[in-house]
Amino acid sequence: MKRLENKVAIITGASQGMGESHARSFVAEGAKVVMTDINEVRGAEIADELGENAIFIKHDVTKPEEWKKVVSESEATFGPINVLVNNAGVLGPIAEAIELKEDEYSKVIAINQNAIFYGIKYVLPSMLKAGIGSIVNISSIAGIVAIYGYPSLAYMSSKFAVRGMADISYEVAERNNLKGDDISLFIPHQANKRIIDAAAKRLGLKESQVMINIDTYANTTSATIPICIAEVSEKNMLNIGDNVIISTFGAGFSWGAMYLKWGMQANA
Repeated sequence: MKRLENKVAIITGASQGMGESHARSFVAEGAKVVMTDINEVRGAEIADELGENAIFIKHDVTKPEEWKKVVSESEATFGPINVLVNNAGVLGPIAEAIELKEDEYSKVIAINQNAIFYGIKYVLPSMLKAGIGSIVNISSIAGIVAIYGYPSLAYMSSKFAVRGMADISYEVAERNNLKGDDISLFIPHQANKRIIDAAAKRLGLKESQVMINIDTYANTTSATIPICIAEVSEKNMLNIGDNVIISTFGAGFSWGAMYLKWGMQANA
């Protein structure tokens, strides 16, 4: 029996990135998934791809009335809800407190904080009917540690991860006199597609030069690089002497990268 067999889950912000990965993983583990997002086109495409155990509902998480609609439609389609993943979130502007506009601040709070409350408030009654439930609120190190000198009041760590991983990858390539065309494969930490795209863009890489398996395995934290290397080897994606850059980050404010020449002989 799969781990999420017979479970019904709502996942917000499910049209891309981590939310999309969560949805794919949940369906693979047997759950019936209600994907919500404001990106209706992409969300509907993913739900169609996942089949009969996934539906998409356009949803602005800042509006209580839309939460009520999501719960109602979810129950009508799959029954009482067992799991809520409050994944939707925004970075917000990068600005010091005195520069941050009131409406910008309010938007970030509405999406990243108030929506969590709405989700809990309106999904809990359904969980009580189900007799069991789990609520997962996606946060970040920014909710635990404040680092002076990085002036953002919202998703500071996510922004720093984008900058940190991209910058260190570029520095490693530069130290080894590598241009974009010289890099056979870039293997980044598989945490967030937008972070991966930012790092690849900084290196001047094409999509074919970037290892991406987040849709398959989601964020595997410390195992992400070993899993990628194992997959590269199994699929014979590289030849001896190919240039590879590996890059990763942790907790939003630590990061690292390395350059290596591929030395595994491809299987016959």
